[in-house]
Amino acid sequence: MKRGLYRSLFSGLGFLLFFWLIWQAGPRLILDTLERVQIRWLPVYVASFFLIATGIAFRWRMVLRALGVSVPLSSLLSMWFAGVTVSSVTTGAKLGGDPLRAFLLVKRPVPPGPAVASVIIDRAIELLANLSFAVVYCTLFATRNQALGEQLLLAVVLGGLSFFAVGIYLVRRLGRGDSLMRGRFARMLERLGATPEALIDIEDSLRLLLFQRRSQLGWIIGFALFLNALIFLEFTIAFQVFAASPTLPELAGAIMGVGLAHALPIPGSVGALEGAQAAIFSFQGSGTGLAVTAAIVARSRDLFRALPGAVLMVLGQTGQERTAE
Repeated sequence: MKRGLYRSLFSGLGFLLFFWLIWQAGPRLILDTLERVQIRWLPVYVASFFLIATGIAFRWRMVLRALGVSVPLSSLLSMWFAGVTVSSVTTGAKLGGDPLRAFLLVKRPVPPGPAVASVIIDRAIELLANLSFAVVYCTLFATRNQALGEQLLLAVVLGGLSFFAVGIYLVRRLGRGDSLMRGRFARMLERLGATPEALIDIEDSLRLLLFQRRSQLGWIIGFALFLNALIFLEFTIAFQVFAASPTLPELAGAIMGVGLAHALPIPGSVGALEGAQAAIFSFQGSGTGLAVTAAIVARSRDLFRALPGAVLMVLGQTGQERTAE
């Protein structure tokens, strides 16, 4: 009951912020931005988007291969798209689609242990790469607004330390043979149909990855960092679609704004995406025009990311082939 109330409250606040920002910017400026769309850049952006999406699916496939499971790349890509679509309409930020990814893997069928463990490790590696690049983004942002850049960097460092502290604690528990499947996480898996044997299998799969496949995990982390560099390029191309050429600090700010918005428990990040861009570009002194462009870029990108998964789920094409192990 409370969770539904909070979801409704955050949704309402997000929509209020969204319409207030539109009123502040003015419809004329928004329409002018949309009229500047450079059609020749659209195929380039679409290509960059699908290249990165395929890379993310390939990273997930690398994790599964380290567990001895082989799933076609096309199937993993469709599952990832479905997860992105679910994440775009839930309050779980990017994590909202992860249970769906694991569920779709188990339906193939992939054993629950490797299925759930692969999603957990894949998400952890993505967070690690994001934290690494967040330091770069904050450093670039500080060249335009040193005080705020340093504050954001401090927040990123503290978040990174917390992430590593929790990670080390969990890895040590696994190393000692202790169970991680307790409390809310275990109850959630049980509601999804996981048996006690499946919970043990998940922990065994995590131990296999963390203690016997460390060299492979190192390569996967390196690949995740490469993908984050490509995302920087994707944002550059997205701005070119709207005839804008932001500086490196402005690009870094735009990406940070998207990350901050997705961390908030607002379905679809409605208002949060636009508000984050408005705030970031205001702090940089970049002008209202570029702030509006950044907000449109962020919203268009999110809608475009959610579209393939929605189409695939309607058509029932979310990785239904059987697994070849």
